Amino acid sequence: MTSWLQSLRIARTVRLLRASRDLMTIVYGLARAFWSMSITLVVLILLMYVFAITFRTFVKGEGLQVEEAFFASVGDSMWTLLVRGVFMDDLSSLLDLLREEMPTLAYMLVLFILLSSFTLLNMLIGIVCDMISEVKRGSLERRERKELKQALGSILECYDRNDTGDISQADFECLLANPEFADIMQRIGTEVDSVRKLTERTFKDDGVIRFSEVVDVVFRLRTAVTANIMDIIELREHVRSHVDHVIDALHQKLVSTQEDPSYRHSATCGCRNELVTEERGVLE
Repeated sequence: MTSWLQSLRIARTVRLLRASRDLMTIVYGLARAFWSMSITLVVLILLMYVFAITFRTFVKGEGLQVEEAFFASVGDSMWTLLVRGVFMDDLSSLLDLLREEMPTLAYMLVLFILLSSFTLLNMLIGIVCDMISEVKRGSLERRERKELKQALGSILECYDRNDTGDISQADFECLLANPEFADIMQRIGTEVDSVRKLTERTFKDDGVIRFSEVVDVVFRLRTAVTANIMDIIELREHVRSHVDHVIDALHQKLVSTQEDPSYRHSATCGCRNELVTEERGVLE
């Protein structure tokens, strides 16, 4: 009965953690930072071991009070460095004693504190904070995408005439002119003109666009989102398609102009006039 009650309490605790987004963010952040935290702790242990050997070597056989109290062995030295160097518990008494008996070790202890407590521990805190921020950012993006999909779902279904999950270009233009769609775009920080420009190439290729692609485009074009590699690739493809379109238009214009008889006659007359002008210049 007692074990069953304990299991019930643990289950309630887990449910409480799941109900609180902030607590779950911290738990997931710590789980993702576990490997980096382990490496940092290993480096800290190695640093303590090296300094413990150094301290033990300096005080061994000197008959100092600090040897009996703090550095009697390598294990005692590591414990002293952990408690008084890393955690900085009652550090002043140890430093004063080292300054009286062996000032060199006092400066070495200060160096250890700078490397361990001020550098490695702050690095560890930075790693954990960065992972928690990344987890929170990912969770926020998933929640915003889910809310956006739910908000746009009812509107996009009105333009799906064949129940295929696609929307034609004409229906898409009507969607962009919908006040409800514009209100959603304004609420999430996306410009309607940006959505129109980014989807032009999709319509040129297929003639239709999927609802999921509309949601992805709207979500990517938020003003609070910075550009990534996919945006650069999309920009390159967009510029390339426009350049190809301009080249094709110029080529068609050149071909149609060369096939025009009036163009041939004007070009021939122009060449004759140039030859006459050159001959007059030579005679003069």
